[in-house]
Amino acid sequence: MKGINMVLICCMFGIFQAKAQKDFTGLIKYKLTVEGSPESRTDSMFVWIDGMRARLQMFLPGDSAGSPPKEIVYVEDLASGRSLRIDPATKTFVEDSVRMSRVYPFRNTNRYGMVERWLSFVYQAPPDSKSIKSVECQGSIEYMHAAMTDYAFLGYQPVIVDGRLVLDFSITKMDGTKPRVYAYEIQRITNVSQLFNLEGYTKK
Repeated sequence: MKGINMVLICCMFGIFQAKAQKDFTGLIKYKLTVEGSPESRTDSMFVWIDGMRARLQMFLPGDSAGSPPKEIVYVEDLASGRSLRIDPATKTFVEDSVRMSRVYPFRNTNRYGMVERWLSFVYQAPPDSKSIKSVECQGSIEYMHAAMTDYAFLGYQPVIVDGRLVLDFSITKMDGTKPRVYAYEIQRITNVSQLFNLEGYTKK
């Protein structure tokens, strides 16, 4: 039975690889939470990928009860090394450099995982402090981006690992809590270039 399961996985892997020859362009929607915490708070993050560019939009709770959620928007260009923090309300941006060094150097464990309905490879990285027990992410088998290879937002949040879209990123802490970022929707979109158009914006 175990042999049959491995054959099925290998067949699925071959199909996914065949479908994923072209680098992913589109949108990944993530949820951000802390499992094991008494607070049941869940935030959201949208990531658009277009070639060597990424647009990251985070939705965080407002400053007070009933206030609208805050949006934090970054546009990062790995080709030029530019990182822009965007303020859509004032049509301004602050320019910085993309953080190329990664906090977590992930390695492929060659174990399979599953996030929602998507098959993945499990990756692990050494903890960067004594308060952390383990660091793990899952890289998609179906959704690839070989040109970008490895990309971590602000050097911390992995988006592409080993040329694969990250579907799940979790840190297990010694206190039993588990900060986690996981994908719940993925959309291939042919053209998302308009989302990177900063016409009318000014630099602060």
